[in-house]
Amino acid sequence: MRPLSLESNDFMNHKKCSIDFGTFKSALIVGKTKENDAISNGVGKSTIFSAIEWALFNKVHKTTLDKVVREGAKRASVEFAFKIDGSSFKVKRTLSAKKTKNVYLYEFIDDEYQSITQRTSAETEVKLQEILKLSHKAFINTVLFRQADLTGLVEAKDGGESNNKSRADILKEPLNLTRYSKKEKMVADLIKPIKKDIEANESAATVLGNPDDDIKQAKEDLEKTLAQILEKDNVIKTDLAVALEEKRKNLDHLKSTLSSSDADIHSKVEVQHVKIKKLNYSIKELGGSQINTLGTIDSQKDLLTRKEDQLIRVQERFSDKEAEDHRSVTKITTEHKKVCEDELKGNKLLARAEVEHEYAQDSIPKTDNCNSCKQAISKEYRAEFEENVSKIIEEKKSDIDFYKKAMIKCKSVKTKLTKELDGAKQHASDIKSLTENINSIKESIVAFRENISNAEVDASRIGEQLDVQSTELQEAIKHYNDLKEIADKSDMTELNSKIFSIAREIKVYEQSIESMHTETQSLRTREGVLKERIKNRVEDKKKLDTINDKLSKLRHELGIHQRVMSSFSHRGIPTLIINTCLNELQLETNQALQQLRPDLEVMFDADLNFTFRRNGVERDYHQLSYGQHVYIALAFKKGLAAVVQRKMGISIHLLEFDEVDSSLDKAGVEAMANAIKKWQEDFLILTVTHNDSLKDKFSHAIVVEEGDDGAIVSVKTSW
Repeated sequence: MRPLSLESNDFMNHKKCSIDFGTFKSALIVGKTKENDAISNGVGKSTIFSAIEWALFNKVHKTTLDKVVREGAKRASVEFAFKIDGSSFKVKRTLSAKKTKNVYLYEFIDDEYQSITQRTSAETEVKLQEILKLSHKAFINTVLFRQADLTGLVEAKDGGESNNKSRADILKEPLNLTRYSKKEKMVADLIKPIKKDIEANESAATVLGNPDDDIKQAKEDLEKTLAQILEKDNVIKTDLAVALEEKRKNLDHLKSTLSSSDADIHSKVEVQHVKIKKLNYSIKELGGSQINTLGTIDSQKDLLTRKEDQLIRVQERFSDKEAEDHRSVTKITTEHKKVCEDELKGNKLLARAEVEHEYAQDSIPKTDNCNSCKQAISKEYRAEFEENVSKIIEEKKSDIDFYKKAMIKCKSVKTKLTKELDGAKQHASDIKSLTENINSIKESIVAFRENISNAEVDASRIGEQLDVQSTELQEAIKHYNDLKEIADKSDMTELNSKIFSIAREIKVYEQSIESMHTETQSLRTREGVLKERIKNRVEDKKKLDTINDKLSKLRHELGIHQRVMSSFSHRGIPTLIINTCLNELQLETNQALQQLRPDLEVMFDADLNFTFRRNGVERDYHQLSYGQHVYIALAFKKGLAAVVQRKMGISIHLLEFDEVDSSLDKAGVEAMANAIKKWQEDFLILTVTHNDSLKDKFSHAIVVEEGDDGAIVSVKTSW
């Protein structure tokens, strides 16, 4: 980038500034006041640097953007033209006293500056930075040499990791390495969901446990269960079944020896015995059903009571909510929509008025020629034109004030309506929710009452069945006892005893077989459970394998991201880039020192530890004078500028020195002037100074002359 020209009006304390950089290679920036040429402090010399800085980066040193408009002025403007990569560009910034700001960008095409301003200011800023290829921090570190910040890199503490990092951080901005910190954060943001996904999958894997061990154990248990089932089936089919069959044959043989009357009695005894057994079982079942039904009735009544209490509470809330005063959502929405339309219309009118106001201000010719036709204009025409424009400006200003007040009122109404609309929507939602809740509770109450009624009918029916079967059981027991008494009085008492004994043994065998069947059924249930468990755990194993595969991929992806993040961290690429620049930086710094103070030399290692020499003898930095510190700092800045521009593939042909000579002796000033003469072959050099001895060494000066209503800046060859 090579500067071409700078134009500014009412910027900071400057009333007017016009500099054509093509007329010189280097220039002093000196200041004076109309009352006293000896007074030069605070007249606005450094403001020239601030104007360039603002034009390029929308930033100003030691002040805020809202302070750049000269006191008493309505608007500040700066135009800075520069050439880069063979193309010429111009950037213009304006800021009104009311904080309205604009940025415009132009490119020199077909012998004129043509606008390349983007749709929005933000997009124009991006376009400008694409052209410059230089960040604000890089500009400060490679172009602008301020006395106050010359020694930052040199006087950073050396030795130790934290201090090396400090020096490395100083080098990061001009080398544009801070983008790696942004990339590091971007990768860190990508890592967060991956870690979260890993944690979720690890949690899922923990829940699934170890399916392989469970499958193995379940298969072992299944094998044992199948063996037990086989064993019990064998016992039932062999030992118990054979013994039972033998007992039944014996019983049949004994019964065959009985008389017909005795056989009939025994047959009746067995029938009654079976009947008693069935009645006992039925009564037991009915008793359990009755208990369950009564429990159901109690449970449903308890739930019914709770639901009735809940209904009362919800109905009370509904009544309270219904009593709240809210306008209808439809009516508020209609009003809100109209206010939004009014706001949109008002913003358009305000923007149009501001543009017309700005246009009217810009339409007043700043020279004696018409802005449109470039023809000379008379004083009378100018006066009449300015009077007409002033009326338009006042009219537009009045319109702007009116629209702004209307917008404030509109926004206030919109905010109020938005709040009211939210409240009305919430109220309608609450009413709807409470209504649905009430209906749901009522349905539950009806269901509970129906369940209670049905259960009470069932309980009554079960009670009646219990009474009937209890009566039947008593009659069956009495009949059984009567029959048994008759059998006991029979003449064949001994035979009857044997028959009853074998019958009891048969009953024991039958019970044993029934018990075995129950145990076998339990084992078969266990068999089914184990098979189902094996099946489920096999499915779990598949899920776990899928999770582990995903975890493997996620961990691999995490590892890659972590390595990428590490490469973007201060231990990675930035440090590598800095280390590759060290030899070049040392060479460029010492070349600059040769031009300033040939007796000084600086050496530094890969850890950014500096060693200083004077006339070949090593010196501690604090053994050198302040003036020598300035030489070293200037050399570092000059060297850093060369290295950064080379590494970033850009060319900045501008150096700005802001009172860096204030601590130099006569020989130092002479050396600096000689160095500038050499450096001006590659750079346009602007030097702010109070040193009169430098005046004879420069053919051009940029004179900042302060008056009552601001400073005027001009280029002179004698001053």
